[in-house]
Amino acid sequence: MWGMALDKAPRSVDIYGMAEQINTVDDVIDRLGGNTVLALALGLTPNAVGNWRERGLPPETFVALTGLLNAKDLYAPPSLWRMREIAS
Repeated sequence: MWGMALDKAPRSVDIYGMAEQINTVDDVIDRLGGNTVLALALGLTPNAVGNWRERGLPPETFVALTGLLNAKDLYAPPSLWRMREIAS
């Protein structure tokens, strides 16, 4: 990694290892397949998931969504769910 060009270096490192960090609600939804796919995975309606784009991610979806993100080697900060991060 030390010899890597900066443009080829990983964008973020999460506590679980090397994962790409995504920083917006839209990116979380889109990277997990969009409104319809994510709604089916969670047993919700596409409209409910679409509402998150305006209102933010509901805190009660944190565990389910972070599990889906981790399976794709992605990381989103808890602040997207309106949670505080633990200081390191």
